Amino acid sequence: MTPDMPAERRLAAILATDVVGFSRLMEADEEGTFAALQSHRAELIDPKVAEHRGRIVKTTGDGALIEFPSVVDAVRCALDVQRGMAERNAGLAPERLIAFRVGINVGDVILDAGDIYGDGVNVAARLESMADPGGICISGAAYDHVAGKVAAAFDDLGPQTVKNIARPIRVLRVTPSTAAGPDGAANLAAPVPGFQGRPAIAVLPLENMSGDPEQEFFADGIAEDILTRLAMWRWCPIIARNSSFAYKGKNIDLRQVGRELGARYLLEGSIRKAGDRVRITGQLIDAETGHHVWAERYDRRLDDIFAVQDEIVDAISVALEDAVGRSESKRASVKTPASMDAWELHHRGMHHLYQFTPAAFSAAREAFSNAVEGDPHFAPPAAMLALLRFFEILVGWNRNLEETIPALAADAQRLLALDSMEPTVHVSAACVAMITRRYEDAETSAKRAIELNPSNAQAHYVIGPAMLFDGRPQEAIEAINLAIRLSPNDSFMFVWLSTLAASYYMLRDYETSLRIAERAIRLNPKYPLALRNRVSCLAQLGRLDEARQALVAFVAASPGITAEAARAAWRRPEDADHYMDGLYKAGWTE
Repeated sequence: MTPDMPAERRLAAILATDVVGFSRLMEADEEGTFAALQSHRAELIDPKVAEHRGRIVKTTGDGALIEFPSVVDAVRCALDVQRGMAERNAGLAPERLIAFRVGINVGDVILDAGDIYGDGVNVAARLESMADPGGICISGAAYDHVAGKVAAAFDDLGPQTVKNIARPIRVLRVTPSTAAGPDGAANLAAPVPGFQGRPAIAVLPLENMSGDPEQEFFADGIAEDILTRLAMWRWCPIIARNSSFAYKGKNIDLRQVGRELGARYLLEGSIRKAGDRVRITGQLIDAETGHHVWAERYDRRLDDIFAVQDEIVDAISVALEDAVGRSESKRASVKTPASMDAWELHHRGMHHLYQFTPAAFSAAREAFSNAVEGDPHFAPPAAMLALLRFFEILVGWNRNLEETIPALAADAQRLLALDSMEPTVHVSAACVAMITRRYEDAETSAKRAIELNPSNAQAHYVIGPAMLFDGRPQEAIEAINLAIRLSPNDSFMFVWLSTLAASYYMLRDYETSLRIAERAIRLNPKYPLALRNRVSCLAQLGRLDEARQALVAFVAASPGITAEAARAAWRRPEDADHYMDGLYKAGWTE
């Protein structure tokens, strides 16, 4: 381009990406990091870019700028790469993980000698910096092109002010494993006897796309195992196999199937086997609207067909439980309390609980209490009331321990008498045992919940803090990582990550603890325990000015916290001393 020629322009989708903590990784293992990054690019990133019609404009040491002719292609490529990286990172030590942030925008760009410039490129770079490790952020302009066309959930973060961009940019966070559900409340199925109108789920037979009739048994086995695992939830009716499998091999209208089966949600999918690899897809459909609530693809090597079957069943059942819970909470949040039954009140309470603020807890308590009053035999809201009280004590919002702890113990006994086969009852009992420092009992209760439902990620997590407070942080890390693998997009992820950060802190790995705490804070900027971890780690690392600034945020989120309350959970005095040491170094006083 010469000075007297007009700039060549075109509309493009722009993807910007970089490696999280690249300098730290290179400092720790320069050659190993470089080799791993080259491998990821050659084996995953470059092929996916080509598959989705992208063009790598340029690369830097730790990042890349990529152009696509379509925003849909750009988002699908980003989703595939992030899924692929999650699989490639599985089983690696935290200090060896390579994670990418991705930002996507659409806009007019200037083309010059193969490079691209302009405001659209700058916005993509800013969006990338806002994404979580392993995450994706897109602009509102990009979202307008992909809405309804990509199987992913879009969490609207609203207008954001970004560096060197004068106007606010609407930002949406993309969740790879789920897709957005409808806003309206459903009135699809007639009440199922014994379930007080709670939504039914039907598991349709998986479509065998391998062209091999012998693979039918594997496809049916996966579907049957998913159906059996979902039946362990107990809080939703699952349509019987004989009814849902009647549609095997037929061209069906999903809305009609929903009406015929009386199911609000339908799980459909397919299986394709090639050589020693298998690909399984699954989609959860709202049968009233036909909208996707959740979608995912699983690629596995068939070294052990039964192990693969178990792994995929675990992954799908955990993802579905979370997806249905989110969808039902969203429905309940738009209804008036007077029109809601116990099931809907329970999910309205969950909607508030996930926000994790004192005001939200108050609203959650009211909803759970009304649910219990409306249906005294429905255990989940009663269990969540106990869990809510546990969290209030844990984060320091409830300091009236003399009255609360006996009340919690009574709650646990009442819950067990109400429904000893409900996993959430045993999770609540485990939390009560932790508050009273009975850590072996806490592990026993959590393991009982897992026996009743092996996919209950919350039960797997609860074992973690029990081990941590008992002085076993390494075992705590293993338990929490298992919960995270089971439910990588869990609504309580910021809680889990905070406990994981505390475990690394107790091992005196302050760098790792700080990184994990920062991730938890990005998920919930006001969660007190994550803020406390950040303060202590910064202080232990000698970054005292930053620690003092972080201390202000922690105190604001947990005003009036006392040393007695902070020390109470730890069995060993030396652990309590270490836990408090970072706060004291940062200048904390009661």
